[in-house]
Amino acid sequence: MGVSTLFENEDYLIVNKPFDMYINSEDENEKNSVTYNIAKHDSHHSSSTHPLHFVHRLDYATSGVLCIAKNKTSSAAAGKLFEKRDTKKYYLAVVRQHVQYEICDIDFPVAADPLTAGSSHKMVAMTSPPGSPETSLLQPRLAQTRLLLLETGYYGKDPVSVVLLKPVTGRRHQLRVHCSAIGHTILGDYTYSNKEDSAPHRMSKIENLEHNHGARNV
Repeated sequence: MGVSTLFENEDYLIVNKPFDMYINSEDENEKNSVTYNIAKHDSHHSSSTHPLHFVHRLDYATSGVLCIAKNKTSSAAAGKLFEKRDTKKYYLAVVRQHVQYEICDIDFPVAADPLTAGSSHKMVAMTSPPGSPETSLLQPRLAQTRLLLLETGYYGKDPVSVVLLKPVTGRRHQLRVHCSAIGHTILGDYTYSNKEDSAPHRMSKIENLEHNHGARNV
């Protein structure tokens, strides 16, 4: 499955990243990456003769719009937009069970799971009260996600919901962790379902980007 170009000019390259694909890799022989499909293998290195700057990232399992800067100036400009939250990210996801509310804010802090520090670097939502020993030990970072229910239905015989997710903050695996924490694991998310959710063959989450100041919605 290849990487399709949605927009390109002298400063930016906007592509559609397929699911189950890395953004880049230090392994020169890794062909399943966005970098391999659109540029030279070392393009994500600062020492490259034609460096690319990934303004934001998507999980391996997530498909969606990826913004790539072609130079440091455009990278810095885009980075400021993300920092000021002038550029918003939206994710369409299918989650397990029927969500019982139309809209909600999920405000659980997120921290690295110490049990996977040497392997997959899984994250965990801090649902304990602030100041608890667990929270203090893991040094979590504040994280907020807004969830909007679009519709409910079934995947086979299993109840599912289609939701629009907006990450107000941008922590590692934030949406997957937050959905799991409220009892609505993303369909196909093997990692955050305690390795129980192996169907369908992909995790049902895609990203869309939007800029507040008139840039086209891709």
